Amino acid sequence: MTLSDLRRRLGDESGVFIPALMGAGILTSIFVLVMDGARKVLPLDGARARSAHVRAGAEGRVADLDAAATGIPPHVPRAVHVPRGTLSSTVLAGAAGSAAWFSVQAAYAAYYANEGVLSDRGWTLAMGFGIAVVLAALSVVWLATAVARDRGPRLLRTAARLPVVGTFPSLTPPDDSAPRRP
Repeated sequence: MTLSDLRRRLGDESGVFIPALMGAGILTSIFVLVMDGARKVLPLDGARARSAHVRAGAEGRVADLDAAATGIPPHVPRAVHVPRGTLSSTVLAGAAGSAAWFSVQAAYAAYYANEGVLSDRGWTLAMGFGIAVVLAALSVVWLATAVARDRGPRLLRTAARLPVVGTFPSLTPPDDSAPRRP
């Protein structure tokens, strides 16, 4: 099959795909360049978390050297996962549920539009509904973890311990019961 046969078979639809793909690549490149420039100008996101990580690593090195010199085992604070609050879980559930509803509405409107690139395309509905199912599932889990917390079934308690769903990392304060150097 030659390129002219393929164009004849697909009609005018194939002439839109390549420029759209190139446009998406150009927009991605522009976004990456802008974000690189913004990182150089604006304060770094997560700088506090990185400094805490560096501090914990430095404390670990010092504690190791101290343990080698004194024979007292080291005690270094570890990053643990702190449970997410009920309010934040509820807000995330509402946002995910709203995004799922919007995804269904947008996919439906795009598919049944009278004209346009996405009208009468099966993948439009498939992508929209697939995204909506994932967002709705996240919404249900967030809402269930907000309501039940530790009283729910085992699967829900397991989901509540996952970093994305029910916890976020935090450095614990040092344990006062650890032996101190005299």
